[in-house]
Amino acid sequence: MAAVRAAFMEQLANRMPQLNENQDSIDQAFMVGILSLLESIFAISIDEIITTLYLSEEVRGALTTRQGNVGKLLYLAELVEQMEYQKALQESEALGLSEEDVQIAQMNAYNWRDGML
Repeated sequence: MAAVRAAFMEQLANRMPQLNENQDSIDQAFMVGILSLLESIFAISIDEIITTLYLSEEVRGALTTRQGNVGKLLYLAELVEQMEYQKALQESEALGLSEEDVQIAQMNAYNWRDGML
């Protein structure tokens, strides 16, 4: 699930006008996707994760309070995973993403994961 979320967020970042020309932001989206699930995987708090790792303020804000564009992408990913499609559609539109962008990103994320297996 962490790999799919990370790839999904990376795919979305590539489609977001605010992020798609900044490779660092795209990389941050992937990293936030992975880190956001470490809490569940290893049963440690997100606070422990962010104090242990040297992370930018943007990544910290995205992980703790869903701040910034990457934080909003994380929130969108969580909504899609929870099948909150109406809220996800509203969030995606606010980010400049279409429903089709989200669907393609999700499909590409699963295909990427399947290619790793």
